[in-house]
Amino acid sequence: MDSEAKARARVGSVIDGRYQLTRLLGSGASGAVYDATHRYTDRRVALKLLHAELNDSREHVGRFLREVRAMAALTHPGVAAILDAGRTEEDVPYLVTEFLDGSDMAELMDDGPLAQAEVVDIGVQLLDALASAHALNIVHRDVKPDNVFLVPRGTQTPQVKLLDFGVAKRLNANSSVHLTAAGTTVGTPHYMSPEQARGDAVDHRSDLWSVGALLFHALSGEPPYDDPRTHRLLVRIATEAPPSLGALCPNVPVELVQIVDKALETDVEQRWQSAGEMANALALCGYTSFH
Repeated sequence: MDSEAKARARVGSVIDGRYQLTRLLGSGASGAVYDATHRYTDRRVALKLLHAELNDSREHVGRFLREVRAMAALTHPGVAAILDAGRTEEDVPYLVTEFLDGSDMAELMDDGPLAQAEVVDIGVQLLDALASAHALNIVHRDVKPDNVFLVPRGTQTPQVKLLDFGVAKRLNANSSVHLTAAGTTVGTPHYMSPEQARGDAVDHRSDLWSVGALLFHALSGEPPYDDPRTHRLLVRIATEAPPSLGALCPNVPVELVQIVDKALETDVEQRWQSAGEMANALALCGYTSFH
């Protein structure tokens, strides 16, 4: 039985005597996420459970526990609130967060470019959440459309929730470190910064490159770099000058083009230097261009 079949077979069971799994929401390489209900409070939650067969892997358990600690350290409306964590009767770790009802950016972008004003608003909220993480020296390292969840708020713009801190790392204050063994990469290829693609040391500015790649994709309908072969894609990101959003989308306001282009600078010193700085520029651009 494969991991997804095993995950599906768990529906209906009770975790740690408290959480009844009512529906499988998704199953990935390392774990499964369920729609669940607390048996005593009737609260609806999302429960993430490591695949049982990975419980002997220090790497996978370590990644899972890093996510627990990173999310527990963050109290920000742009990050799903952690409610509980523990281990099952079989000693498999689990994480419980608030249940989110909505869709991720990847789903919306399947239909093509998003409205420019919407992209700006998403970007400002996303950067605000990252600023909170960076203030705690947490680098997310996997900012991508699948990890940016949008929760409807009536007539207001959707609330952005940044998900999956599984590959997040905590840096020493004011430092950058090699977060993986030399020559290895962590992240999702299309949104991986040049320094990530090379397996070099990263800091918070790597996340800002990933935000730039996400905004570029949301505005243009395609990522800044593409190649069906992952190793070729990584080489292109690591060695080629980034394309300009303006060349692909002449209808995008020049101020917005400049913000995205600056985020995609190969040289980290030429990029935005903080999430707050980039968020302020985006917010001002949104106010002058779309109001």
